[in-house]
Amino acid sequence: MKTALLGLLVVIGLCSGCATTTNKTAARAQIFSVEAKSDAGTFLGQYKAGDKITIQYEHGTWTIDTGLPLLNPDVKELAIEPGCATFYRCGLYESVSNTLQLLTIIPYESARMPFSYTFRSDTKAFLLMNDYFGRYNNDGSVTYRLTKE
Repeated sequence: MKTALLGLLVVIGLCSGCATTTNKTAARAQIFSVEAKSDAGTFLGQYKAGDKITIQYEHGTWTIDTGLPLLNPDVKELAIEPGCATFYRCGLYESVSNTLQLLTIIPYESARMPFSYTFRSDTKAFLLMNDYFGRYNNDGSVTYRLTKE
């Protein structure tokens, strides 16, 4: 009886240790929604030079201009016409003198292959639809998972 009780306590102790580790890992990931109509972007946080983040597409669609949001920014086929492969994809931006400047476009297929980025300087970071024409008269939203490493 004592052996069985001791075995149960060991299993409970091991499981609670595993749960603690899982919770610590899960706490680092955050979910951000990016609205296609927003020219202000979605604030991700303040980062220091050398900080590394991983971004992964979760779900959602948006549209070019108004209409039914059917475009998935995580698929290669989003290129509307030759030369516009980055149009309407989600971009990682930084705030420079209260103006958002594009750092990089989130590559397609980040749901399958998460994208990592290392900041070169201290900055405030944002996700924003790369609306080439700057009109932000689009519909829909997409969601990304961000993990700071």
